[in-house]
Amino acid sequence: MLVCSFPQEAADSKALTLKKKVWSFFHSPSCCFRQADNLSLRHEIGHKIQKLNQTFDKILKHRVAFGIDLNRKPKVDERPPTTSFVDVSKIFGRDKYRDSLLNNLLGVGSQEESNPLVISLVGTGGIGKSTLAQLAYNHHEVQAYFHKTMWVCVSDPFDQYKVAKSIIQELDSKHESLKNTTTALNSLLDIVFYLIRGKKFFLV
Repeated sequence: MLVCSFPQEAADSKALTLKKKVWSFFHSPSCCFRQADNLSLRHEIGHKIQKLNQTFDKILKHRVAFGIDLNRKPKVDERPPTTSFVDVSKIFGRDKYRDSLLNNLLGVGSQEESNPLVISLVGTGGIGKSTLAQLAYNHHEVQAYFHKTMWVCVSDPFDQYKVAKSIIQELDSKHESLKNTTTALNSLLDIVFYLIRGKKFFLV
């Protein structure tokens, strides 16, 4: 709190001056205009919000007619399946990468190599990873080098059971486990191990 002391006449004069200043502030035309502008803007925003809420209410009310299901989970688009087939006559400029991949593949199987070799083809979609794998898979040297070659397309979402059955299908298309829909995953893996045991295999 501020306390000020003035002589009586000076105090009266000071009070009158202060009163005029305060009065002129509250009755300033520009201040009134600003307040009016603010009130107008608030009214306009409020009207738009109200109209938007009415639109949302209308959509919710007629959501069945619009085909809107709030409880439906978003559909996951599955990747298109790939195959080992490729038209070599339409492939250009991949010889260098193909030969490099073949050198790695055909170098596997030496006495020093005790574990399967895993080669990853990494890159963004559409740059030719599948095409490069197809070129290597169908190459006559690869087909002659490995006892078993398998091309298995992995689905998204990943399903171990389907992958195991697909591998068995590639190894032995007439295997009895393919007819049994209740075979456990562990049993399927045992079958895979039995079918590739002691063999040089190439799995894409």
